[in-house]
Amino acid sequence: MTVQNDIQHKMNMAAVNGARAINPGPASGARAPAIINTTDGARKDFSAIFSEASDRNKAAGIKISKHAELRLSQRNISLTGAQKGKIADALAKAESKGVKDALVMIDGFAVVANARSKTIITAANAEDLKSNIFTNIDGALFA
Repeated sequence: MTVQNDIQHKMNMAAVNGARAINPGPASGARAPAIINTTDGARKDFSAIFSEASDRNKAAGIKISKHAELRLSQRNISLTGAQKGKIADALAKAESKGVKDALVMIDGFAVVANARSKTIITAANAEDLKSNIFTNIDGALFA
């Protein structure tokens, strides 16, 4: 799950469970940190949620471009930590073979990623795979 998707998911789940984001900013106009009620009933600072999601992406060893975040969101693809780990492993293998840009097939969807920078460039779900031609890749892997 991308950082943006993870945050949006937590906010959506909070809304579904009757919670709401609270920002009691002071009257002087200065901004106080946004506090979000999470699904487990805890209250967390928005920046803490953002930081946790960012740390999970860094731990997996991959980055997700803004374009890829948009495509993942549009196509309802949520990357789990295990999937990110598999993609990172596939990209390491691709880089060791001299691949620069790789198509990685995983769990019924695909990502195109730069092997050297470990950055996901775009993503396609099963429906998009049927009618898509992938260009500017020099390797394909199944993770």
